[in-house]
Amino acid sequence: MICGGTPLWVTTQQFDDSTVIELKAEFTPKNPLPVKFFDVARGITGEINTTEPLHVVYRHKDGYMLVDGKPTAEYKLTGWPYDKGPQDLKFAPPIKKLDFASLKDPDWKMLTGKDIHCDIEYSLLMDRVTDPIGDEAYTYPTDENFKDGILDLTQFEVRDNKDSYYFELKTDKLHQPGWHPEYGFQLTYAAICLHTKSSQRTDVRANSNLTLDTPFDRIIYVGGGVRVEDGSGKIVGEFIPRDNKDQFGDVSISTISFCLPKSLFPARDDSWKWTVLCGAQDDHGGAGIGEFRAVNAVAERWSGGGNTNNGSNIYDRLSTLGQ
Repeated sequence: MICGGTPLWVTTQQFDDSTVIELKAEFTPKNPLPVKFFDVARGITGEINTTEPLHVVYRHKDGYMLVDGKPTAEYKLTGWPYDKGPQDLKFAPPIKKLDFASLKDPDWKMLTGKDIHCDIEYSLLMDRVTDPIGDEAYTYPTDENFKDGILDLTQFEVRDNKDSYYFELKTDKLHQPGWHPEYGFQLTYAAICLHTKSSQRTDVRANSNLTLDTPFDRIIYVGGGVRVEDGSGKIVGEFIPRDNKDQFGDVSISTISFCLPKSLFPARDDSWKWTVLCGAQDDHGGAGIGEFRAVNAVAERWSGGGNTNNGSNIYDRLSTLGQ
């Protein structure tokens, strides 16, 4: 064995409790030879620069190596990157503050499961509208998780519940593929529009490719959570489920339900009307509330079919307008 141009004699002895290694140069080297000690569990555990013979013991019971009775971990490591390196290498000093934008809460109200789940025993029905089964505008994406009926709205209900409004959406079917159990359902997406006498916004957005004829003042997006926007498109409230206790969809009764604080809405009057839009949810594989999934001319695994005239991505809708 040769190290640094110096021939070395290596002798190994195997015992029941240890392995002993003797390292000795054939002649005294002019400069100390570096010897690093390495084991799989701890990596490099020490380094010795020496011209003298070495007596190394590897203990089987704990994996430690010792040189002349001293653990190799107690020997100072030398060389790069331990005690050498560019002398002009400098690191930027840390910025001592806590007001980074990434650490700040959003400007809108973040809702919790307690806000979303409320007792509606004494709530008052405000509006309820039903819809026939099987009237979706397009064919479903071909992936097996887009079960027939998950984009087919059958009923929408709103209730006045003291300090909040209760919303309930029913579909012909509701499906949970298991990717995000904390939602309670997936692949169904809805937008609930509140029409008031002072409304001005008409663009539904969220990849709906739809503009309503009747303006609305609030829109509630429902998918991998719930988000409320005002008439200018500003987010005023949002709910992101974190664990299974936050589920707001029940596949056993094909129902999505949640409460929202009244503080997220304008003062109620007799002009209030509702439009509910339903389509397939698309979070682009990144979780979150998502948006309406694209509908093209021909259905594919992850996009619907039948949209031959650049129409909207809406499969079904309900409305209390005109009632």
